[in-house]
Formats: sequence, structure tokens, C-alpha cells
Amino acid sequence: MRIRDYLRLGLANISYNRRRCVLVTVITRALFAVIFAGFELIQGLENITRAETTRFTDGQVVLQLTVMDRNSDSEEKLAALVAAHGGYTESVERYRFDGMAGLYLFPERLKASLADKILAYDAEDGIPILLSVSEAGKWQKLIVGRNQTISQKLDMIAKIRQQSLGKPIENNSFGTRPDIEKTQFFVAGLLPSTMWNMSLSLDNVGDQGNPLNILLGAVSTGGSSTFLLERPADVASEPEDGALWAVFPNSQIAYDFVMDRQICSNLNKTCLSKYRYEAENAISNPLEIEVNFAGIWRIYNIVWLILAIIALIIMMSTYSRLINQEVKNIALYRALGATRAEAYIIYAVYLAMLSLIAMVVALIVGTLMAFGVSWIYHESLVADFIIGFGTEPASIWLVGWNNTVFAIMALGIIAALVSVVMNIFQFSAARTAQRLK
Repeated sequence: MRIRDYLRLGLANISYNRRRCVLVTVITRALFAVIFAGFELIQGLENITRAETTRFTDGQVVLQLTVMDRNSDSEEKLAALVAAHGGYTESVERYRFDGMAGLYLFPERLKASLADKILAYDAEDGIPILLSVSEAGKWQKLIVGRNQTISQKLDMIAKIRQQSLGKPIENNSFGTRPDIEKTQFFVAGLLPSTMWNMSLSLDNVGDQGNPLNILLGAVSTGGSSTFLLERPADVASEPEDGALWAVFPNSQIAYDFVMDRQICSNLNKTCLSKYRYEAENAISNPLEIEVNFAGIWRIYNIVWLILAIIALIIMMSTYSRLINQEVKNIALYRALGATRAEAYIIYAVYLAMLSLIAMVVALIVGTLMAFGVSWIYHESLVADFIIGFGTEPASIWLVGWNNTVFAIMALGIIAALVSVVMNIFQFSAARTAQRLK
């Protein structure tokens, strides 16, 4: 028999027994649909969160690294380690204005790569800076407060952005102290920062008890430093001994660098090397996001494995029972001249195709479930991300593709083939004759 004959007979069996096929796979389809929906929700959340934390930097991650022991280590060694991981470094320059905390000079190479994100500025407008949304609110005494409603919080964030971006600004957070001279700055860009809580829990928008909080509450939010875009003429820089800016192409590479067991950092506690340094996020909190989702995936991998084992056991026992009920059809194939091996292959193809169809249906249902959850809570999710990052997200859909889904679908097909192997004795002539008596 040719391959297309086996495929044709497999489809014929599914068509002839379509009602039975639907019934025997309904439980496994439901379990796998839940598994796939979980993958899509978590991956979608991870994708959109990464995008929000690094949107201004076009996916790049900026870390401030500090050498802990300059007697045994140096900035040169640290720069070489960063380069080995695909990043680059620049020196750190800090300037202090009007009693404020030091403002850092933005890395020149990164600045050049973000020319389309930084607004054009003129010296007459003030000293050009990149300012976080929360810091812009503090400078203007526009605060997102505990007692405000959700609409009031969103209106306040919109007001902060409107009155800051592309406009001159002074730091008025000092109050009315006459001993502090106000320097005029120009906001050439707004950086992400949390405006209220330190996580993406929907508690931020008054939706306590939402089941999505199990996932969203595990995702932290953070702030951003304030950067100067030009060296100020009349302000001397303050030395930052042992400090470097490290810029990486994306958050995964930055995380791999920090967690390298050959390097010791404040995030990596299982290192093998004596080389020690501190690593801090400079713009938003991409490192914490990687840590958050590493933990989320660790837990979900246990959950989906348990569900998959249950589904596969049900699937294999159901297929074994299905083969046991097909004795007359097996006898018919043998009577028509099919060998034992050919009858075996016919049912292997039949059940493999049935598993594939069940997996595809489960994937479609799981995807629709993920879209449904995103649609039901879309308004709350958009408001939550605005409060969590201070930026206006284009859209929030917790739907993302994870390649592990392919492996799970393959497990379903393998389970079908194993079921046929476990029941290979059913295809012998003696067994068929015995069952037909």
C-alpha cells in the first residue's frame, strides 16, 4: 500500500466514525485547550510587557554597572565582559542642578540610534532632558493619588504627559524655597515609570479578586533615571568611579549577562567567579521583568505538565478502547488481503490523524479563549498598563505564540502511535478470529 492509501483510509475511518471520534476526544481537547490558552496568555503578557519597558529604546536595555572592588577589578574588565555578551559600554557622567539628585548624561551611541524618538530641541528652550513620566509629575506637583478614581488617575497621567513632552519645565518639587535657583529644562522625551503600584495587578484599576491578578500581580513595574542630552556649559560633572553604562540589544541578552555564572552581580547569587559588580536598570525595569517571567514559566511548566499527563493518559486509554471496538473493521481489512503490518499502519495513521485534528481544534479553542479573556478585560488592561508604565499602549492583547505548543501537539501524536503499539496483538489473525466468535 502507498502512503496516500493509508492517509485515505485514515480519513475514511474518521469520517465513518466521526461521532465516536468527537466523543472520545472531547475531554482531551478541553484539557489541551486550557494548556494552550495558558501558554498564549502568559506569552502575550510577556511580549507586551517587554515591549512597554523598552519601547523608547527600540528594544535595547540600558544598565548601570558598578565595579564593587576596584583593587582587583576594573572598568576595562567589565567592558570586555559586556562586549563578550553582545553589548557595549560608555562612561557615566553625572551633573547636579539646584540641589537636585544628580542627572546623568545619556549615552552618546544610544542617543544617536534613537534620533527618531528624541524631539528636536533648541538651546533657548532649556537644557534638553529625558524625564520619566512619574518624575515629570513630581516636578509639576501633579500626583496620582490613592483617593482618585480610575478616570481621574488616567486624566492626571494624560495631563502630565501633555504638559511635559516637548515643553520647557522646571523642578518645582522643592516647594517655594528661595535658596534654590530654578533651572529650565526641555523635555525631549518621556521614559516609562510606574505611576501608582509596583505591579501590574488589576487592583490598580479597582478590579480586586480578578483571576488574572494571579498572573499580573507577579509582574513588577519600575522607574527610570533622568538623563541630560547635552553636557551643560556651566555645571561641572561629578566622578562616578567604577561605573559604566552597558547597552544590550534586548532584555534576554541583558538578563543572560547578569545571570552568567562566571560573573557575580546583585541579582545572581550562584556565581562561580570572584568578579563582583552591581547591576541596576536605568530605563524601566527589564531585568525584573525577565526574573518575573522566569518564575511564572517555572510554575506554569509544572501546571501544564500535570494537565498534559492527565490528558495523555485519558487519550491513550481511550484509543486502546477504540481499537478494541474496531475488531470487525480490522477483520475486514485482513479479509481483503491486508497484512498484519498494513492493518497496524492503517490504525496508526488513523489515530495519529485523529490526534492531530484534536490538537488543532484545541489550539483554535485555546487561542479563542485567550482572545476572549483579552477582549473581556481589554479596558481594564489598557488602564492598568497606562498606570503601570505611564505610557499609552497601542493595544493590549494577551495572545502570543510559544514554540512549546508544537512539542505538546507532537506529544499527542506520539501518544496515538504508542496506543497502537500497546495494542499490536489486536491485529493478529488469531486474535481477530477469537473476537469474532
